[in-house]
Amino acid sequence: MSQKRTHLRTLSSVLLVGVVSVLGCRDPKQSDPLTSTSGTIVGSAVPLDVKIPLPSFELVDQSGARFSSADMRGKVWIVDFIFTSCPKICPDLTKKMSALVKATESDADVRFLSISVDPENDTPAKLTDFVQKNGVASPRWSLVTGDPKVVEETVLRGFKVAMGKDGAGNVFHGEHFVVVDREGRVRGFFLADDAGTKDLLEKARALTR
Repeated sequence: MSQKRTHLRTLSSVLLVGVVSVLGCRDPKQSDPLTSTSGTIVGSAVPLDVKIPLPSFELVDQSGARFSSADMRGKVWIVDFIFTSCPKICPDLTKKMSALVKATESDADVRFLSISVDPENDTPAKLTDFVQKNGVASPRWSLVTGDPKVVEETVLRGFKVAMGKDGAGNVFHGEHFVVVDREGRVRGFFLADDAGTKDLLEKARALTR
């Protein structure tokens, strides 16, 4: 199982450069499929103040309940992107998300969202098992899946995050965290390292005030 980091270039008016992971077995000599992904933004080591409105969407959470963009209004959200058959990066992201949940126990207005980038295979039951295996479940943490077209539109065009499959069918996706404000606007992209998560928490707490 190989992992490759590459840089993406966005076709939008905002340019943020960061790290994206390609997960799965693929020939490193193949052309990188990420370079053809349009309209996506990836996280920056330097948090930038952006205000990107999310489109309306409706998915389903780990309990089988409906989860929509309307449910995000009024709270500040920390969002990441995972899939349950991911061998390394997604379990690591989920453990980091779990640590963020614990770090914000006194911040009732901070919520968490993990979006499956492999909705064709990730059921609510699989998402429940995944978070129980790699993190600590919380009522403030929703893991969602749903119609693949809705997921793709939401992640690519809404959150401006790369996702998809390469020519060999291996899933790839952005490896960073996104912060969304009370009005349903993306307000920052943060690397999933110590410095990035520190900046993320500062941003999220500032948005709750």
